[in-house]
Amino acid sequence: MIPSIRRDVPKSQLRGYIIANKGSKHNFFPSSPSGTRRVSISFQMSSDDKCLFCAIVKGAIPAFKVYETEHTLAFLDISPVSEGHTQVIPKYHARTLGDMPDEYLADIGPALKKVAAATGAEQYNVLQNNGKLAFQVRTSHVDHVHFHIIPKTTPQDGLVLDVDASWPARQADKEKLVATAEKMRSRI
Repeated sequence: MIPSIRRDVPKSQLRGYIIANKGSKHNFFPSSPSGTRRVSISFQMSSDDKCLFCAIVKGAIPAFKVYETEHTLAFLDISPVSEGHTQVIPKYHARTLGDMPDEYLADIGPALKKVAAATGAEQYNVLQNNGKLAFQVRTSHVDHVHFHIIPKTTPQDGLVLDVDASWPARQADKEKLVATAEKMRSRI
């Protein structure tokens, strides 16, 4: 039986290798153990030729790399708001978190933790925007999922927010919270 390949992602957006034992044509392995041969398959990782971050992932545009895994790349922001301001991106072109395959999401969390620690700052913001209304394109001009790790060492550097103006909290009645939670659970 052939193991299934992700069915929720079009084959044109996958990248990978088939590892085949000499005696079997359908064995899949995460790495190439002794006695196997690696056969490249034509699936490609999702990428956008017009995307700045995809070009950085491909090496076509240089970056000050801080950390890298198979699915994640972290590099210094070239217009930092504080020292150590870093962009952490998936090596998969996705506009929003909802567009990302789970294996990329699973990989990016530990990367965020490692990069945040590497800044040396005890306090920092992790910022991720999804869509134009959420300032994804307005602040970065890049329509590719990315997380900003922004060290905060003084009140003036890093992300500067006025909580009263930037966080318009309002009272919610319990019935509305129950209805919202129920609606959200039904979508998961």
